[in-house]
Formats: sequence, structure tokens, C-alpha cells
Amino acid sequence: IVSSVLLKIGWQYQISKYIELGQRGIKYIVESQNADGSWFYAAPPAPPAIDSFHQAYIMTALQETQLLKPTEKIQHSLDTAIEYYRNTFFRKKGQYVIPKRFDKRFTPKNTWILQNFDGRDLAEAVHFFSSYHYNEEMLSGLLLFLHDYLYDEKKGFFYPEKLLGIRNKIPYLEFQGWYLVALTTFLKKVKEI
Repeated sequence: IVSSVLLKIGWQYQISKYIELGQRGIKYIVESQNADGSWFYAAPPAPPAIDSFHQAYIMTALQETQLLKPTEKIQHSLDTAIEYYRNTFFRKKGQYVIPKRFDKRFTPKNTWILQNFDGRDLAEAVHFFSSYHYNEEMLSGLLLFLHDYLYDEKKGFFYPEKLLGIRNKIPYLEFQGWYLVALTTFLKKVKEI
């Protein structure tokens, strides 16, 4: 995301250093992509792991870069990433769409293993499918899950995560922020349509 912001500012204000740094970052991202379209969350020596919301961050950066100055190489990387990303969701009861927390081929060696669900995964999915690849069916399932499983109507907040099947009932402000940004992005898109 920083690379795409540097490019945006660099091109808008003709700051060559920002353009150079942004291009280096995007080049690194494209070259670091796995063959299946994913990216590892951390570089060696950390063990390989792939999670949902970081995948969305990278795709957002590539989308923003494409909006500024499209290239075939970035578009190919993005197409492969979106295909991978679409396959990281599962359906529950035929109506809910839920992001998988992490790619089970690469079991994380940290607290991720305890999380059944992280709200950032859902928030970034709503943002991505509202902003860049509008998909009404996907958004409907994500938002229904958000409302039915993560929203506490009596207290007026969203649960941030599920750990070992138990909802974390602490209303962390950062998670409320992620959800509210995602919902605002969705509502803005709906008004445009």
C-alpha cells in the first residue's frame, strides 16, 4: 500500500524519488508472488504463512497502481491473485460467505493457529469487493455473516475475532474502525450504482 501511495503522490506532484521507490516496491511485490497467486505474509527466516487480509492489502496496492499507470505484468499478477483470493472463502448454510483465516498448506507458527476468524479478513474482503471487483453475491454473503455472527445489536459493536470457537467480546477500536471503513466503502459503492 505504501508503494502505491508513493506512486500516486510521485506522479501527481512529479517527485521522481517517490516514483522510483514506489516502482521498486511494486516490482518486488510482483516478483515475490507465488505461482498460485498468493503472497507469503513474512519473508525468511520466518516460516511461510498466507493470510486473507494481507492478500487483500497487496491486491489493493496493485489495483491502485493499475488505476494510475496500468501494465500487463501487474495486471497478470493481479488476475492470478484475484483467482487465488476468490478461492479462499467458504460458504456456510448456503448464504454466508466467510474468509478462511489462513492457507492451511502453510500452518502458521504463532497465535494465528488459535484464530478461527479474524475480523480484518472480512473487513478487507468487503472493501476489496466493493472498491475494485464489485460482486453482489459475495458482498451479500459477507455482510450477512458480519451482521448475524459478529454484530452485537444490544451493545452496538462488532466482535473482532473468534479464538478456538469462542468470540472475543472485547470491542477493540481498531476492529470497529476496519468494519466501519468497509461498510462505508460498500455504501458508497451502492450509491454509485
